[in-house]
Amino acid sequence: ARAMYLDYRSTRAYLFPVMDFAEKLGANMGAVNGMIAEADGKHAESVELYVGFDFEGSIAPLGAAMGDLRKASAKAMQLKDQAMLWIYLIEWSVVTATFAVGGVVLWTLMIRRRLYREAQQTRFQRLKGVD
Repeated sequence: ARAMYLDYRSTRAYLFPVMDFAEKLGANMGAVNGMIAEADGKHAESVELYVGFDFEGSIAPLGAAMGDLRKASAKAMQLKDQAMLWIYLIEWSVVTATFAVGGVVLWTLMIRRRLYREAQQTRFQRLKGVD
């Protein structure tokens, strides 16, 4: 049971930085917070049983809490991945649009010369009386 409590604490501690990162990216972590609250309730029930010396009885709610925490972790990762996908799509769109605009400008200025007239050819003429 002690190993499971340690595992619960480490999993929960790992989950919060992932949630903070995903929230900075714009993901809504409300559902994950609800799942963590459910897991914390089961964890508290397990702790009460453990403190009351019902060690075997404390393992079942703790296992359920661990399952909820793993589901919350998977959901947090899914939301983070969705936020990252949107960032990548927007970044790709901006880079592609910049490339396209640059290409059109380059084509207009360098290849399609209709907008600019050709420079006339110049010749040096000898001035009279100057050698």
